[in-house]
Amino acid sequence: GGAITILGDATISDSIFTDCYSSYDSGAIYAYIGKISNCNFTNCFATACGAIMIAEGDVKYCNFTNCYAKGTNSSMAGALFIAEGDVEYCNFTNCYAQGTNSMGGAICRVADYTDGDITNCNFVNCYTTATNTSLGGAIFNCAIATSGITGHDSDCSIKLSNFTNCYAQGNNESEGGA
Repeated sequence: GGAITILGDATISDSIFTDCYSSYDSGAIYAYIGKISNCNFTNCFATACGAIMIAEGDVKYCNFTNCYAKGTNSSMAGALFIAEGDVEYCNFTNCYAQGTNSMGGAICRVADYTDGDITNCNFVNCYTTATNTSLGGAIFNCAIATSGITGHDSDCSIKLSNFTNCYAQGNNESEGGA
């Protein structure tokens, strides 16, 4: 991560991350296992995972503003990449992913046979743009099995959330504006 990398168990709360950058993954925080709460992320960016990349954990009561993932190949998770865990009471504003293939303007959730909920979140002006394939203007959810991306082995429940002006735009394929 551009600001913090934790390869063990992390708890990060009541913190502000502004103008954090990584030339690869996670502009602000890279954590293997963790709980992130009550944090603000503004203008965080990377090639993949604009603000946070977390393998297992929960993200609650956080605000993401103008966070993005932008790369020449595939870009995913304008604000948050989470493999396993819940996202609750978060706000995503003007977050995007842009590249040849782009997935998840705000959230990209890629898991291997795990479940996770997205509850009471707001998504405003989140999008993906791509020269090839663009998926999930606000949220992209899929599963990875040993055979590759399947899209059927991981459940994601989205509840009590709002989506405003979110879209996916690709030259060859676009799916899931919200």
